Amino acid sequence: MMVIGRRTISHLNRMRAMSDHDDDLHLHARIFRAGCDWYADIGDHTDSTPEDPHWHGFYASQRAALDAACQQLLLRATSSA
Repeated sequence: MMVIGRRTISHLNRMRAMSDHDDDLHLHARIFRAGCDWYADIGDHTDSTPEDPHWHGFYASQRAALDAACQQLLLRATSSA
């Protein structure tokens, strides 16, 4: 069984199976360095305009960008549940 971080592939497959609804919004976060800052955004894989994400921000560190993106994903997940 393959392990990714603390989750196994079988755990991720169960999560996917629980979320096989056509009306689900599948978001993803991107984190990358932009000059001296770290950029984070959240987008939808079906969005035809990736330059217009659902949310974005610039941060001084990679960790701060990752924490902010995770917080935004969590907010969206709990508000749509």
